[in-house]
Amino acid sequence: MKGKKLNDPFFIPVNIKKYFLLGLLLLGGLLAKSQEKSLFVIANKIGAPREMKLSELKSVFHGERISWEKGEKIVIAMVKSKSGIGAEIADKIYNKTPEEVRGFWAGIVFSGKFDAFYVFNEVNEVESFIAATPGSIAITDSAVNTASIKTIIIDGKKSF
Repeated sequence: MKGKKLNDPFFIPVNIKKYFLLGLLLLGGLLAKSQEKSLFVIANKIGAPREMKLSELKSVFHGERISWEKGEKIVIAMVKSKSGIGAEIADKIYNKTPEEVRGFWAGIVFSGKFDAFYVFNEVNEVESFIAATPGSIAITDSAVNTASIKTIIIDGKKSF
């Protein structure tokens, strides 16, 4: 077995610093990606389909659809955009900041195209609302399957 020589290019101090910095950058990127929250779509069992494409979900949350296939009115429930999950939804669904999402919805509601969505402080409040409201849909940080709530599959996955 042959050992590495100190004059090997890998062991030159400048290269060691480069490899160390590259390693830190890669680790930082992986940690940032791992901190993204997984989001789940939940809905009242009456209304929303069991599966949707992400593009269909976005059209619902952009106010482009007002009713489900069988005619139930779409009712959107959300956690406050200032929460961590609210910011994640703003990014993944709207590609906007939470403030921009509020402005976006203000314009839609003011134009009369869609009723205002329901906003809650906590995810458990959203879940209670979804359970009691036919046609309702929300994005949360956990899957829920009860007698009145289903988790919708998005692009073949439970979370996105």
